Order: sequence, then structure tokens, then C-alpha cells
Amino acid sequence: CISDVAGKLVCSEVRLSGLGYWIESKVTALSLFEKIAKSEFLRKRDPHHCALFYLALNKVNVLGGLCRATNNTKLGDFLKRNFDEDANLVAALKNAYALLGQHRYELAAAFFLLARKPEDAIEVCVKNLGDVQLGLSIALLQSTDEKDLRTNLIEKTLMNGAKERKAFHECLLYKIMVKDYGGAMK
Repeated sequence: CISDVAGKLVCSEVRLSGLGYWIESKVTALSLFEKIAKSEFLRKRDPHHCALFYLALNKVNVLGGLCRATNNTKLGDFLKRNFDEDANLVAALKNAYALLGQHRYELAAAFFLLARKPEDAIEVCVKNLGDVQLGLSIALLQSTDEKDLRTNLIEKTLMNGAKERKAFHECLLYKIMVKDYGGAMK
């Protein structure tokens, strides 16, 4: 069903569906984010509006191409930099913090990804944007064999917040998401 309509999906519709909670496959998440990124760009024709999605997919060059196509030279020139160099990572990080200060949270999260700080991008999604599903999806996409960001987010941030709020249904959901079925029944 998703593949039939995903080409037309926008982030708000995906959020309403709850997909961010249930997608466990990185391949599925990659496909979904690709479709959302394209759809978000076509909807507003603004690279800023889809930057978080493309950078979550590690598609810096695609985003740079969209910037050139829309004459957004400032962002396009910035994205041409070599982000294997520390100086450029620091510049991306400074931009992320500047954007946080301007309350431009989605773009700040994108710049944290560009600066190779996925944990900070995820935190911005969850705490500043209030979008747990977006945070979970980015955590899934940015996880590696060495670092499971999704499980870490669930166990250390989301579960603790749910316990503090005494939100039983959220605790149950998060236990199931990390496959702690026995813990879910306690």
C-alpha cells in the first residue's frame, strides 16, 4: 500500500500514519525517505524544505543539485565543500547551532547530520520539533553496525520520558519496539 501512494506523501501524512514507529527495515526507511524527500521538494520547490530528508539519506550531492537548480547558491556552494575535512565539519556544526538559535529546527537537524552529529540531529527532532517518529526514522537510517542509534534513543530517551510521565501505553510501545516482550508485560 505504501508503495502505491508514497510518491505523493508528505511528512505530515507519514506522521499521521505512525510509520515512524513501526518501520524496522533500513531498506524500507531509505525508500520511504527518498519518496518523501522528492515529494517535499516538489511541493515547495525549496531545498531547505527537503534538506533534512536528503541529508538523512547521505545524499549531499543531490541536495546540492537541487540548490543549483533553484538558484540557491549560498547553500549550494556550502554543500560543495569536502566534509571529510575537519574545518568543513566545524563550519556545518556552527551553522547547526546558529539555526537552533534562530528556531529553524528542521534545518538545524539537517546541518547536524552534515556535521556527522546524528545524535544531535535526532535530539533536535525529538525535543525541539516534538517529532518522535522523525527522530526514530533518522536514528534508523543513521545507525551502523557499531552504533544502534534507534535502540539507544528508545531505551535512554523515550522510555525514560514515558516513565516520568507515567505513560503506560508509550512504555509498552517502546518495549515492543526493542523486542523486550517480557518487559512489556511487567
